[in-house]
Amino acid sequence: INVMQMLTAITGDTANTSTPSPAPSAGDSDAGAWDLSIAQFQLSDSNVGFADAALAQPASLATGLTLELNNISNQPDTSMPFSLQLTPSAGGELTVSGDTGFLPDLILQADASISSLDLTALQPYVNEYTLLRLDQGDLAADLVVTVDPTAVARIQGNLALEDFSTSEQQLEEPIVSWARIAVDGIDLEMANNTLEISEVVFDQLFGRVVINEDSSTNIGRSIRPSAETAVTEVDTPAADDAIPATGTGLPLNVIVGRIQVNDARSDFTDRDLPIVFNANIRELNGTADGFSTRSSEPLSLNLEGNVDEFGQLQPAAP
Repeated sequence: INVMQMLTAITGDTANTSTPSPAPSAGDSDAGAWDLSIAQFQLSDSNVGFADAALAQPASLATGLTLELNNISNQPDTSMPFSLQLTPSAGGELTVSGDTGFLPDLILQADASISSLDLTALQPYVNEYTLLRLDQGDLAADLVVTVDPTAVARIQGNLALEDFSTSEQQLEEPIVSWARIAVDGIDLEMANNTLEISEVVFDQLFGRVVINEDSSTNIGRSIRPSAETAVTEVDTPAADDAIPATGTGLPLNVIVGRIQVNDARSDFTDRDLPIVFNANIRELNGTADGFSTRSSEPLSLNLEGNVDEFGQLQPAAP
């Protein structure tokens, strides 16, 4: 059985076949490309497992799967309604529904919803880069995903990270946590390489910074050292032989309308002094407006909080 010939007959695409098809016989003179039409494809109460053994700590993920695809056809400009539901065993749910098409180009218009997706299952991937323990964290999102015929994607919507906390694996001391980070008004346009966000709200953000006796910090110690690689003269290309940049050559432009902080706090300790110094910020509230990675304009900053017995923190900038 020539599988490539069968696929070519179904899709009508002869550009990727390396073996020419035999000349049709007299009885095949009316034969042409196959027309494929399936009213509905449904996969219910299924389970899918994923294992990544390439990690230092192998990852294993499993999820329930329900899929429905309608109006399946190999005819050009066919819209195929679909729905997908994933229920990871770690907790949470992901649902995607909308319309898609594959011929002549990929198109997609879909609504995606994520609820209470447990992020602790990603700990093996966190271990690859840090010495942090992901104690807890849930992801929620409502997004609209669009892919036009030129394969340009656009993602719009809102997302939130809730009940998030990390700690040092060895000392088991907290590093960063928050009750909720809400990212509202997301608009990621790949066509112009821009990410616009209306507002980011931090609720009960906490950070701990410690400077040790050797001047190292708990943040620095939490980053896993990268493997040392030898660089030889042969491996280093000359300036004239450097590989030119691809695409637009511009980094992603991030624009955030407003950043709001509600009831944040931090603990700061400096043990690299003759007398250990501690400063704890509490009840930090305020806003920062007008952030852009491609703008030289300063942020409009307005924050107010309390610093232990030392008094009040009230930085402000135009």
